[in-house]
Amino acid sequence: MKKWINGYWITFLLVIIVSAVGYIVLLSTTRTGLVDMCIEGALFLIASIIALRGFSKSKDTIEKNFRRFELLYGLTYLIAVISFIIGIYYYVNNPNIVEISISDVMGNNLLMVMSSIKSFTMVFLIFTWISFYKYLDIKGTSRKKIITFLGGFSLYLAFSIIIWGLTDDISVLSLGVVLGSIIGIFALIALDKRTRCLAIIFTVYSCIHLSEFYLMGIGKNLTTGLNNPVYWAVTLLYILEVKRWIDNELNKE
Repeated sequence: MKKWINGYWITFLLVIIVSAVGYIVLLSTTRTGLVDMCIEGALFLIASIIALRGFSKSKDTIEKNFRRFELLYGLTYLIAVISFIIGIYYYVNNPNIVEISISDVMGNNLLMVMSSIKSFTMVFLIFTWISFYKYLDIKGTSRKKIITFLGGFSLYLAFSIIIWGLTDDISVLSLGVVLGSIIGIFALIALDKRTRCLAIIFTVYSCIHLSEFYLMGIGKNLTTGLNNPVYWAVTLLYILEVKRWIDNELNKE
């Protein structure tokens, strides 16, 4: 128990340091969009390396659905990194751009490719967490599982609809459907008490995405506010919690 508590204190300390340093860098530059994208891209690259390293070290004794989860998780975030590289390339070649807006994306083919890749990874993430859910082999009736999934999905979609009404940005609905599906899967995953921390972190992570759509919709700058260090912190918590699951599974061998 003491080791578990110490491990989480170290994790929280690391998260605070990374977020604080990132925020200091963000405040010291006018290229806030570029800094934000570089930090987020670096975090996703770390997530990918952790998962793919775990997959490469996993032997046949590791449960097949968990190995599939490691592979899909690693590939999902590796593909996401490609979209960030495209975004970074755009920022470097357009020094006057502080933050990429929706109008910028719609008017530039390169940014359209970046956006399409990001959308693809969101769908890919559904299959990733389905594999994790299968690995857990959660017992229960089909009726209970369907109700649990629909509860998580409907709640997230409802908040998406509210934000759509407040911002008149219909694109938030596609986010609500895709991330809502993943939240529904996480509601199922949370039926296993061991995953409660992971489920809470991912739910907060997904809610931050919704809040950023709201801020964009009301014309706020996303690259200069406290939403950035909060997002980095939760993202890093999410990555480290997945790492803990991978390490625990490898240690069973």
